[in-house]
Amino acid sequence: TTLIKAPIVKDTIGTAPERKACTTGSADGLTFVVAAIDTTVSNYSSAYCSAGANRGQYRKITTGAVAGQTVLVPFTYDIAVGDIFCIANIKEGLAHVDLDTQFQGIDSSPALASYFVVYVHELNLEEAGK
Repeated sequence: TTLIKAPIVKDTIGTAPERKACTTGSADGLTFVVAAIDTTVSNYSSAYCSAGANRGQYRKITTGAVAGQTVLVPFTYDIAVGDIFCIANIKEGLAHVDLDTQFQGIDSSPALASYFVVYVHELNLEEAGK
């Protein structure tokens, strides 16, 4: 068994995963739109709410796209326009991941056409984009 601890980056070391504002929310906590993000991979991506009523909550994206996202387990509170999310193509548990261009971090943005199968013990997107 090998434990790997690495920064989560967008393509290369020194570039943090993006934090973006929600442009369309929902009262059921199951769907939201964040415009101009990297296309998510259904069942292999995570959404972290870093500002808003659901701050600190993670959800696995079950149906992803370049903008609209759907989760199976709803966020606790309504998702409002302006809530800030960090979305990465990584999830806790058995996951597919890719490394950055310099092989020094885990890339948050690939489409996962080629990947390593790993078990993600802990995922921290709280500091992304800061």
